[in-house]
Amino acid sequence: MMMILMMACSPDETQNNGVVGSSLEEYHMMSEANSWTYRDDMPADSSTMPDEALLMLAQNDGGMMNLRRGSRWIEASPAGSIEWDLEDGLSLVSWDLPNITASGPIRLSYAEFEVGDAIEEGDWSCELSRPESMWTWYAEFDDVLYFACDSSSESLHLFFGKRSGLIQLSHEYYELDLVAPW
Repeated sequence: MMMILMMACSPDETQNNGVVGSSLEEYHMMSEANSWTYRDDMPADSSTMPDEALLMLAQNDGGMMNLRRGSRWIEASPAGSIEWDLEDGLSLVSWDLPNITASGPIRLSYAEFEVGDAIEEGDWSCELSRPESMWTWYAEFDDVLYFACDSSSESLHLFFGKRSGLIQLSHEYYELDLVAPW
C-alpha cells in the first residue's frame, strides 16, 4: 500500500500533469522586490560574453519592472519599463523597451492555470505551454512557463523560470535574455 502512495506522488508524474498545484507567483516573481540582469544585444553567437556597459538591469517595484542600461544600477541610465498586473493571475499592462513600445493589457494567465490554457482578450490571444527546457545565456531552465501571444500585427513570446522570473522576452524586433537573476 505504501509503495502505491509513493508512486502516486512522484515528482515526475506531477511534472507531466501540467502546472496545476504550482503557484504562478513562483514563476513571475513580481510579488516581491527582485532584480535581474539581462542582455538585449542579440549576438549571432549565443556564447558571446555580454558587454557590461550594454547590460539591461531590471528591478521590480510592485509589478513595475524598471530597466536601466549599464553595469551598476546607481550609475546606469534609464532604458525602459515593463508593467505587470498581478491581480487574479498575470497581465502585461505596458512595455517601453528599445525598438518596441506598446500597451495592453495582455492577459497571460489567470491565477488558476493549466498547460494548454488559451486566453483571448481584445486583439491579443495567449497560449500557455510548458517546454521541456529553455536555455538562456545564464542557464538552462527545466521548469518553465511559456506564453505565446499574438495579435493581428505582432507576436510576443515570454518565458518564466520557476523561482527565476522572466527569463526571456522575444519580439520580432527585440529580445531580452536573462544573464543573471540578480
